Amino acid sequence: MRILRAKLDKGTVTEEVFSLKDFACPGGAGLVTEYLAKRLKETGGKFSPLVIATGLFTGTRLAGASIAAMGWADPSGEVYVSVFGGDCASRLTDHEVKLISLEGASEVPVCLHISSDGKASLTDASALEGRGTLSTVRKLRELYGERSSVLCCGPSAESCGAISCVVCTDPDPALPPRQASPGGMGRAFSERNLTAVVTEHSPRPFRISFSGRHKERFDLLSDTVNSALGSDSLTGRLLPLYGPLPEDWFSSPWRELSPELSAGGEMREKAAWREKILSSGGFCSMSCIPGCTVRCSNSVKDRKGAYLSTGLDHETAFLFGSMTGIFELRDICAIDSLTTDAGSDLIMTGQLLGELAKAGALPFGDAAGAKRLLRGTGSPEGALQRYFSENGGLPSLSVRPQTGIQRGYRPEAGEFCAGCFMCPLPWRALMKDPASADALMELASLIGWETDSAFPSSLEGTVSSFAESIREGFNEN
Repeated sequence: MRILRAKLDKGTVTEEVFSLKDFACPGGAGLVTEYLAKRLKETGGKFSPLVIATGLFTGTRLAGASIAAMGWADPSGEVYVSVFGGDCASRLTDHEVKLISLEGASEVPVCLHISSDGKASLTDASALEGRGTLSTVRKLRELYGERSSVLCCGPSAESCGAISCVVCTDPDPALPPRQASPGGMGRAFSERNLTAVVTEHSPRPFRISFSGRHKERFDLLSDTVNSALGSDSLTGRLLPLYGPLPEDWFSSPWRELSPELSAGGEMREKAAWREKILSSGGFCSMSCIPGCTVRCSNSVKDRKGAYLSTGLDHETAFLFGSMTGIFELRDICAIDSLTTDAGSDLIMTGQLLGELAKAGALPFGDAAGAKRLLRGTGSPEGALQRYFSENGGLPSLSVRPQTGIQRGYRPEAGEFCAGCFMCPLPWRALMKDPASADALMELASLIGWETDSAFPSSLEGTVSSFAESIREGFNEN
């Protein structure tokens, strides 16, 4: 496996050999944090690299294995890490890339491009400047093939950095991209003048493999884990049928979480929600990462039959729906699509719409008004941007604990170690069953990572110590 170091300020890309023995963390979110700590300690600088790493099990046939993590440290030394699906992790693994470190800042917009033969280079991306994420993805796939993976930011990254995010292409080339980070990550792209990371499909993809008795054991353990996910009531039945949607979505409190309950009770049941998606011409039971059997994602089509949104879940449903009094499925998905195209974080944008409704700038239930506000986000002529300018910038947004919504992973989070290995949803199901948890740990040891008797708290403590060292280093400087 390889580490790619892209020095954006110099226009060069070098590579190093990746060895699991050189790191305390197995992959994904933990590896991102550890690499950030090591790199910042070496340089003593305050400008953090942007790091992308795949999970430990990426490259195997385990369900939920093909995840990636992305992270950076902001100017205060606070570490932000996102774990995401899409096709990024599998494409990087195709080319034996374990980690990417994006260092410095380019003078002109650039893309990191990994070609079909695995060669990495920085290319001029000036022609993509100012485009929405949907247009950027279309153009890059025209250039490099529809099976290429694309990570990119949108116009929101330049002028609305606090709510800007990064999007990633879906495993199905016909579907729109999905969000890959919480708010603020798009700013990390913009500050580096990085427009996108593009990884072409490899005709000879790499996969983790074994021979002899190790192969037999690995295959047996993989079957055990996948079978456990299939028999679990959540990952084997509820998530494939309905996705991550709450039972009482349309009876959630609205108008800034007031005691008043929302209307729209005819769609309170999960079955009615599923039927609404299917009647739009969309699909339930879709995989957001290649090969995942949990299939908890979905897609919705507009009235012309074009895909409108992918991966609508409880966060966007609640914030774009009952939080603002909007109950038409296609309206919610259209708002979702506009937000993704701007490269704005769905959760923070949903909160923002709630703040605007509370302030009287957007009537509750006004779907058309919400769409008008979101069109052109990040550009000077955009209605939302004009509102920011006239009212002193973005309001202070905080995730309300009553909603149970999180902005992404912090290295101190209780389930942070899930993002080192695989998607957190199947991870939670597997860790409830001792036999499945033991099978996972034996699989990890076959790949080359050994745990201890205090796992997972020991790994969480290790990652937290790396995050603390980053904060201390920034404070010293």
